[in-house]
Amino acid sequence: MQTILRGHRSITAIQILKSTRCRNMFRVCYLFCAGDACLGMKGGRCNWPRGKVLGGSSVLNYMLYVRGNRRDYDHWEKLGNPGWDHDTVLHYFKKSEDNRNPYLSRTPYHRAGGYLTVQESPWRTPLVVAFLDAGRQHGYLPRDINGGQQTGFMIAQVRRRQPHYAT
Repeated sequence: MQTILRGHRSITAIQILKSTRCRNMFRVCYLFCAGDACLGMKGGRCNWPRGKVLGGSSVLNYMLYVRGNRRDYDHWEKLGNPGWDHDTVLHYFKKSEDNRNPYLSRTPYHRAGGYLTVQESPWRTPLVVAFLDAGRQHGYLPRDINGGQQTGFMIAQVRRRQPHYAT
């Protein structure tokens, strides 16, 4: 057990060694218990995963599929990296993608048939549905994180080939 200071309050963190079913790797999670944090979670507690493996916390990306923003790619080309503009790299993203969501695979930003299986996460918590509904109630349409308009409410896209996450 350790105490972490946050501003003028302290949080007690209980270190838990968890075994994942993926390749017998271990990771350390911290279970945070604080009076003003995790209030929406059962018992006022939430896990805070930590990557204690080669690669550190970057191994905890949950296989999200996020390509990045168009302006970053266009900026990299302007810095002197020919071929790194968004329109050029989009061709390669689409060529490699096998998007399993028909409504996405028919857009100009996705396709089916590549070697990287991509789809919206098939498992949705009630909170995800509530966020999407709240966005719609305020006039925001659901977005595609890898599409033309990336700001808004959306369901995460993941690298997943049923029934496993693809690495």
